[in-house]
Amino acid sequence: MLNILSESMSVDNISVNLELLQKEYTHELLNSINSLRGINSLIELKLSETPTNINLDEYLTMSDNIFTHVENITQEFTMLQQTGRKFIKYSIFNVDEELLLILKEFDAMSKQYKVRINTTLRKNKLCTDKTQFRIVLNNIISNAIKYNVNNGIINIECYAIKSGVKIVIYDSGIGMSDEELKKIGTPFYRCKRLDREGTGL
Repeated sequence: MLNILSESMSVDNISVNLELLQKEYTHELLNSINSLRGINSLIELKLSETPTNINLDEYLTMSDNIFTHVENITQEFTMLQQTGRKFIKYSIFNVDEELLLILKEFDAMSKQYKVRINTTLRKNKLCTDKTQFRIVLNNIISNAIKYNVNNGIINIECYAIKSGVKIVIYDSGIGMSDEELKKIGTPFYRCKRLDREGTGL
């Protein structure tokens, strides 16, 4: 069992980085709002079907998970403003279960963009910050859907390796040039040739 369940890291030049971090958290809040809208769309679709076949408990659980995520990132940013430190909260969770929950929240968006998502998931546990895990996955999956082609596909694989868990996501989207790939880690970088809304990662 791990002895350290949480730690913090200093944010250098906090007056400058707070502006960038605020954009990061705002971007994630907007993603969460879009997910909630997607759940509403799914409920409306199910209610319009005859006969009506809807499991409200499932959608309430999805909404509750998103609200919890919003609460976590709000508390995290508040703590960052107050202390100048970014806290990392470790927890052990099932990666396959968390991935399926995240993907369920993208059901409406994937239908809107006519994108099919395939998964090959094995039961694996991971010890990391679940909030940050969701932020990364939300961004990657959202972009894979938005910048895909009509009737496109996204394949997601998750399996254990010696050093932990490996998640592979590939899709039939528009792709990126070698020059764009070099800038992929730049905060809020966005390809200029894209014609869809987005703020960058």
